[in-house]
Amino acid sequence: MRGEFLGRAGRLLGGSLNPARTVRAVVELATELGWAATVVLADGTYAHGVRGGRTRIGRWEREALPRVLVDGLDGSASGEVERHHAGHFGGSGWNSLVELGEVAEAVTVRLSGSAVVGAVLVVWIASDDPAAVGDPDGAVLGEFADRAGMALAASLVHAQQVATAAALRESLLPGPLPDVAGLDFGAEYRPATGIGALGGDFYEVSPDGRALVFGDVVGTGARAAVVGGRVRQVLGALRLVGLPPRRALRVVNESLVESGDGRGGVVTAVVGVVEPRGDGGVRVELTGGGHLAPLVLRGDGSVRVVDVGGMAVGSVARAVFRSEVVELEPGESCVFYSDGITGARGGVGGEEYGLDRLRSLLAHCHVMPAPAVAERVVLGAQQWISGAGHGDVAVLVVRADPRRTGA
Repeated sequence: MRGEFLGRAGRLLGGSLNPARTVRAVVELATELGWAATVVLADGTYAHGVRGGRTRIGRWEREALPRVLVDGLDGSASGEVERHHAGHFGGSGWNSLVELGEVAEAVTVRLSGSAVVGAVLVVWIASDDPAAVGDPDGAVLGEFADRAGMALAASLVHAQQVATAAALRESLLPGPLPDVAGLDFGAEYRPATGIGALGGDFYEVSPDGRALVFGDVVGTGARAAVVGGRVRQVLGALRLVGLPPRRALRVVNESLVESGDGRGGVVTAVVGVVEPRGDGGVRVELTGGGHLAPLVLRGDGSVRVVDVGGMAVGSVARAVFRSEVVELEPGESCVFYSDGITGARGGVGGEEYGLDRLRSLLAHCHVMPAPAVAERVVLGAQQWISGAGHGDVAVLVVRADPRRTGA
């Protein structure tokens, strides 16, 4: 019976890396050694269950805990299995879940594990409990505690790693688009590895809507996303100190080139300065760093290619960047896109989607709001590849919309 219990405990505890599920499993298994069990963590968080019942999770104030538990949490206890009279746990009203009158003794043991500082398991033993696993010398509980501590430690480490990865991923993904009077923004971002993943395409629009950057890192995946994130952050900082876009791109270029070991990366980018006009139109000054030419969608459905040009950022030490001004009349849009759109292969013979098809698609979008235009561009490329794999895809649309009053 002891061997069967420990074998089942090993299987159940090894099947989850979720801390909450792990601690519930510890409590549910421990109720086989007594009629009830409680796990208390260093911050007072507890899980308590009765055999055959549900496990409850809550939190107690450390000041209310009995001394035998505080000693275990602080490491003052021996670390071995210890048996206590039920009276040692009474008098403070800390645990209304246990009827101490039904308890013959309480057995405590610390849960060991490199990442678990202060976790104590209490097994509540009834005076007559023939269904409990026999453990007169505490050997089973001691071995179980070792396995439970390691399982809980592993789950806590995993949870911390997941939280750290999520925070890093969040910092590398494009931020939300602002809600600004007179302007309408729309965007789509779909990395090659799937929505919610990381890719080399990037964009950013300042909170006031007056500055934007759109670009593409040579490469894909997390490493490309890190480079793109660095470029966004540096350009944002340089904008805050008033550095003009062309000079800002030179600073970023020098930073990437000076890395010199391939970690800097090569980036194509377009930086825009957006200035709403009094008549409902918008003036957009574009500075190009070798990225694909933005497209201007006119009110009559015509599409103009804005060949800003410039050299890729990070490619050579003295890269040259160019600027051009675009005037958007009310209802007109400027569309930025990555090569995941124009380079998408599909149709008959695996042809590229290409600039001409993109211009033709946009000609039918001149009355759409910016988010709908961005979505339509991505949909067009997806229909072209018919479900085949694709590279990183990003689209950003800024539209002059005097009807919008902002937040």
